[in-house]
Amino acid sequence: MERTIALAVEKPAPLEGRQLWAFLAVELASVVLGVIFYRHILWIVVGVVGVGLFFLLPAMPYVLLPLAFLASALDLSGILIQTELFNITYFHLFGGGLILFSLAHMLYKTETTFPRLPIVFPLFFFIMSMGFSSLYSPVALEGLVYTIRAALLSILLLIMVILIRTPKMVGWAVFWLLALGVAMAIIGVVQTATEQVYFLPAEFVNLVGASIPRATGLYHNPNEYATLLMACIILAAALLLGAQKGREWLRVVLGFTILILMAGLVVSFSRSNWLATLAGVGLVAVLSRRMKLVLLVLATAFFILGVIAMLSPNIAELVISRFTSIFTLFKEFKSSARVSSSVRVYLVIASWYMFLDHPLLGIGTRGFPIIFEQYKPTNFPVWVPVRENHTLQAAILAEQGVVGFLIALWLFYVVVKSGVQAVRWAGEPYIKAVAVGLLGVFIGYQVNLLFTAGLMDNFLWMTTGILFAVREIVRPKEYVCDSS
Repeated sequence: MERTIALAVEKPAPLEGRQLWAFLAVELASVVLGVIFYRHILWIVVGVVGVGLFFLLPAMPYVLLPLAFLASALDLSGILIQTELFNITYFHLFGGGLILFSLAHMLYKTETTFPRLPIVFPLFFFIMSMGFSSLYSPVALEGLVYTIRAALLSILLLIMVILIRTPKMVGWAVFWLLALGVAMAIIGVVQTATEQVYFLPAEFVNLVGASIPRATGLYHNPNEYATLLMACIILAAALLLGAQKGREWLRVVLGFTILILMAGLVVSFSRSNWLATLAGVGLVAVLSRRMKLVLLVLATAFFILGVIAMLSPNIAELVISRFTSIFTLFKEFKSSARVSSSVRVYLVIASWYMFLDHPLLGIGTRGFPIIFEQYKPTNFPVWVPVRENHTLQAAILAEQGVVGFLIALWLFYVVVKSGVQAVRWAGEPYIKAVAVGLLGVFIGYQVNLLFTAGLMDNFLWMTTGILFAVREIVRPKEYVCDSS
């Protein structure tokens, strides 16, 4: 009996073909039923499915990956338990399951060694910096919860390296990520076409002038929705360049995928993600030595804008106006028409004042919203209720001081260096394209974080983990890891 179990566990895919798809269909159906009827049948579904998964998932934890992706996109609709400090969501179930069952899979296969990754030390010190900073934060408990969330996401990042060991598994992850992105983009386009789009609360709209209707997919925040599409566009663009000759069908599919994703991104009206997409695609073009890719993406955007103009000239005008506002930020600074952009600048200025008073260790994790009133610039619009910092780099400088900021720079350097190594080491065109795309996604996120401060974006951590998984797959055996 023990021999039978051992043989089953050693197989890379105990369920294949129709059996695997049927198993995934059962899981997806359980999620859908849980979202719609969770008050009545949630615990029954969890009980029945949980018992079955308890025995199956240690042998194939990777089947939880698409569900973790999906759960990340559910946002508010995925909340199971809501408390004052934190929420329990479907992502906690599937992400936590991914961690636990991947570790169980390692134990079943008697794998007790972990890959030596250059990101481990800077990531550890970054989390420790957040944790130490929370001790003297004006909201110590909230800072501690924030640190724990970051620590768990860090573990998930490392689990990706354990889980994804072959190019086939990389393809599995990329496929589900792009499939989810396309689904979200279609939902966003439908929302715009049927005018079922996102509007901020009326009071807030009147205060900051944020009256533009914005698609959100299944998200609550249009910027978070656009961030997912940004990552998918950059990755799909890299795969398009990496598609080998003779696979015209794949290029057509990827081109159509990019078109749909771009449409969803446009109707999100997310300026930060428009810039992030251009930055990520630009890096992909440079690393691939195919600068025509940038022109292709811009041509696609203009095509989508032309279609929108024919269907709704008003929306097309809003898109153009919002895009051009990116380049008039300082020219129209303090203008009532640019309150949203001006507030972001004021928040950065407040961060700088906090840093000057607490240069070494900062004010403490999650302390910015609490003591903002003490450092609020004199010209800050008093009627605007925003107190959250919208620039991650400024938030780190204010809350964790120069120590935390230098550790964050170290972490950034290690990720970029490791991504470049993965690109250099990859020989097969497909895996090289994935490495280029994931590095572009990481850079796109850094541009996005200049405007959103979304450090807890699940996809940021998971895609970075996949990048290191690719690096391990292509790493020469003679190469010795370093964390510099």
